[in-house]
Amino acid sequence: MEMVNCNEIVRGDVIEWPELVWDGYDKKTRKVKGERLIRGKVVSDELYDENSGSSVYRIKVIECVGDEPLAIGAIITRTLRVLTYQGKTARQLWLEESKRDQVLLAKRDQDNQPGF
Repeated sequence: MEMVNCNEIVRGDVIEWPELVWDGYDKKTRKVKGERLIRGKVVSDELYDENSGSSVYRIKVIECVGDEPLAIGAIITRTLRVLTYQGKTARQLWLEESKRDQVLLAKRDQDNQPGF
């Protein structure tokens, strides 16, 4: 299936992005250990992280190659900021892109509701 660059992600998208692998969690002392390429299906996109000011997605891992690969089937969370950093995120085209357009419009409407 064809992949295209994306910066807007919706539930149901199959996305692929590169991710650095770090040797720890302390941002002051950690070092890059390597990189992995993750492909996964977005299973949830309703969360919002006030600390980062970014939407949070739950993604089911379909494939992962590279350093410290993630388990196939694992559910991971990533912020939109992380997923779209450096513009290297791609998504698989839907069989019916018009259905994706409807999902995207509904998501935009929800994002514009008061209290979000």
